[in-house]
Amino acid sequence: MKLSPALSSYLDLLRFTAAVTVLFEHMRQDGFDMRWMPLAVLSHEAVIVFFVMSGFIIYSSTADRVASLRDYVVARSSRVYSVALPAVVFCVGVSMVVGNLFADPWTVKDYHPASLGDVVGSLLFTHES
Repeated sequence: MKLSPALSSYLDLLRFTAAVTVLFEHMRQDGFDMRWMPLAVLSHEAVIVFFVMSGFIIYSSTADRVASLRDYVVARSSRVYSVALPAVVFCVGVSMVVGNLFADPWTVKDYHPASLGDVVGSLLFTHES
């Protein structure tokens, strides 16, 4: 099954909306007043949308081609790390800014400076293990 450009654009919009929904809910959980954004209450549903979309996109990207395991791993890793690497770099940058802006960064809820172990654990997706 080949994704048409129109369907691909629709899925990108759906993925963006789901990501923003989850972001707003995380902001609410961290103490930000998100009453102005009622979309935040749908974060659980947004995560389900991610899972369904992931399965659909993986199926559609692998169903029509016969690829080796190496080709699949390279393609999948490039998709995952094209998002994960900038996210980790961004989070380390925010951690450094927070650490430098506040005289006592421990006053920020749940703050701890980024460490090499955090970065490696995040890039290997073993951070919560």
